[in-house]
Amino acid sequence: MLSKNQYESTIINHWCERLDCTADDFRRSGTSIRFPPAFAGASEIYLHSMGPHTVVRIDPDLTNVIDLQHGQELDETLDVDSLPRYLRDGYRLQFDGRGPYRYLHSDAFRPHIAGGSGQLRQLTLPKDVELVHGLTSRCAPDDVEEAEIEDERPDDIIYGYLVDGQLVAYSGFRYWYEHFADIGVLTDPQWRGRGLGKVVVSMVSRWCLQHDVIPLYRAEESNTRSWHIAVALGYELKVVATNTTVVVDTPVT
Repeated sequence: MLSKNQYESTIINHWCERLDCTADDFRRSGTSIRFPPAFAGASEIYLHSMGPHTVVRIDPDLTNVIDLQHGQELDETLDVDSLPRYLRDGYRLQFDGRGPYRYLHSDAFRPHIAGGSGQLRQLTLPKDVELVHGLTSRCAPDDVEEAEIEDERPDDIIYGYLVDGQLVAYSGFRYWYEHFADIGVLTDPQWRGRGLGKVVVSMVSRWCLQHDVIPLYRAEESNTRSWHIAVALGYELKVVATNTTVVVDTPVT
């Protein structure tokens, strides 16, 4: 299993590369401003906060509407409340959402054991695809989408909890970049509130830790039911605190 130092450095190095920053940047308060060419035409501003530091990445086509420059370093730590002060007259920011990233190290892991008479086992596709389709058909489309269960992109590792041959809880992951497992979970609405989401996420998390893959848990900040699973198992909002997308609208007339 990864040591705590390996765990921390892997996460920090990943975000340094992704956000064009150094590890020292994330140890100090303030804000780094970036205008990545890949964001051109998106009309979006992204804020990523790690510890006391925030990186603001801006569509380069917005240079004429915001008083910030590429490579600029601010002593102030910007957020969605303070950033609008830098917009020029006639523009406003529309808050889209916030999605924290939580990670799990083996030292913090609190596994959850299944009770009851159901069967907990690893699923394989396409062998178990009809079980998965049965579960997704009983769930709201938005829940299936957030769990990212897709026939075209099946998860790499999947665990399920079955009752009388019916799949009632699912958790799986896809590799996210090189070192991370992006975990999703879906529970039958009739079986929620019984801890089954924690059971299947616990099994997927255990597999990751045993194979030196860092479990990553993402969900919209508003999805408190999902976050309760992550917190209960020991996932930590350790390095990347928030992921906020801000859309710049057309000028207000």
